[in-house]
Amino acid sequence: MQKLNDTHILLFIKFIGFLFLTPILGGLLSTYFVQNNQSDYTYLLSIYGSYNALIFVNICYAFI
Repeated sequence: MQKLNDTHILLFIKFIGFLFLTPILGGLLSTYFVQNNQSDYTYLLSIYGSYNALIFVNICYAFI
């Protein structure tokens, strides 16, 4: 039971970390697209794509 609680705490820490990391990476991607004279649609798409990618990586990493 203690091992289960430890994994839940680690998953919570990873979840909080990804919540903070994802907007930073989304902002970096979006500024890259804006500097290349892309539209606002690409700006939103880059943020959305980085969210999806990080959530997917976090889910995969959680089950390893």
